[in-house]
Order: sequence, then C-alpha cells, then structure tokens
Amino acid sequence: MTEPAKATRPAPAADHHKDLQDLIRGHRIYRAAAKTFARLLVVLLYRVRFEGLEHIPTQGPVLLVANHTSLMDIPAIHMRLKPWIFWVSKKELFKAPVIGSFFSAMGCIPVDRHKVDLHAARGIFGALDAGKIVAIFPQATRVPPERILEHLPRTGVAHFAIKTGAPIVPVLIDGDFRLWRRNRIVFGPSFKLETTPRQRYNHAQLMTFTIEIMQKIYDLKGFDYHLSDQALLSDHLVRQPDGTLAMQTTAQQDALKLLRKLGQ
Repeated sequence: MTEPAKATRPAPAADHHKDLQDLIRGHRIYRAAAKTFARLLVVLLYRVRFEGLEHIPTQGPVLLVANHTSLMDIPAIHMRLKPWIFWVSKKELFKAPVIGSFFSAMGCIPVDRHKVDLHAARGIFGALDAGKIVAIFPQATRVPPERILEHLPRTGVAHFAIKTGAPIVPVLIDGDFRLWRRNRIVFGPSFKLETTPRQRYNHAQLMTFTIEIMQKIYDLKGFDYHLSDQALLSDHLVRQPDGTLAMQTTAQQDALKLLRKLGQ
C-alpha cells in the first residue's frame, strides 16, 4: 500500500490549466448524451430503487464515495445527479485509444493505484476547487460481498477529504446489477472527517479515517464494516487493544515473516 502525496497541493504544471479546463468544461454535448443513454439503459434493463434522495448534492465541492459492485454502478449513480460527476478511474482504462478517449471526454480522472500520482491529485484538487463533485470508489475495484472485510480500501479518499475539507456523501450500492433483478442505491447524509488540514497523518491514521468512511457507506444497510486482522497485517498494520491502528514494528514484521515461513 502506497501512501498518498505528502504535499498539501501539487505544484501547478505549465499546461495544467488547460488540462483542467478540458476536464471540467469539455465535451458537454457528449456528456449530456451519455447521461441520457445511461438513464435509458438503467431504466430498461435493471430494477433500481433509490433511497435518501434528500441527501443528493446539487453542487460541490463534494466527495462522493461508494462501494463498488458492478460496471453499472457509475451509470446508475449518474442518472440521479443533476450536476456532472467527475469519477476517479484506474489509469488502465485509458490505455486503449478509443476507450481512453471516451473516458477522458466523460471527465474521468485517471489514477495510478499503485503509487503516488500527482497528475491525478491535480485533477481531483482542481475539480473540487472549481466546486464540482468528485466520485471515488475507495475499494478501487469491484468487490464481491464475501470479500468486503478482506479487501483493503485505498487511503487516497481520506487524504483528499482532509486536505480540501470537502464534505463526504456516502453512497451504498446494494445489488450486483444482474438483468431485471432488484437493486438499491442509498445516499447518506454528508459528513466531514474530524481532522486538521495542515497536520501530516501517517498511513495507520489515514487507514483509520478510510475505515470510518467505509463504515459510513455500509451503515446505510446496517452492515458492521471492520477490516479483518489478516487484511491489516498484509498492510503492515496492527489493531491496538483500544481499537486504533498502528504501524507494525520491525520486530512484529520479522515475527510475522517467521510464522509464515514456518507455516510453509
């Protein structure tokens, strides 16, 4: 697990202003057509019930965070929000020229999930500064129900919430979007993390905030979200007796390596 960028805001690049303008204002006709198509697709092929509509943001800056179950998550959420949503998406989606151009036109922000990505940070900060809604799947990939507690979320969402102070709107996707089956999308009330923007938080603290965000999402279905000890150990984290997280000491890491070796 890599830690997010340490700087409060990435230094602007010479061509960053143009890139940001293209991200926010570009391809409006295509985006309007895509939203119309998404609405038709969801209405015709899926049975989706929306709840908590009073919590849907009408403007930003807002961080929209959701669990991730299906490729249809994005179109289904998009169809209920009037403002355009700028989704943070894995950079692998942008490699194919045609598909990559489509995602760029839709205002998706490519991010490298395996290292600090300053280009993605500029796009996210820029969109929030412009009063837009940025959407993030903290789990970074589609996660089946049986793996929810074993899958480590990414701490980037906590980093951006802390540095911008943007309110967070949790969204629960309850269903796997199989044809004509019932699905629920629940919007929860916005909240903010109790943090200080100027303070530098370590990885254990950022993961604690990220777990808090994930719990807000799963609270919308009454599910007790808590990462398994095995998931924490794989990220060099340990759960303290008081429930807080801490980084493993060198001795703990060495002991864990020895136990794994003996287990083989």
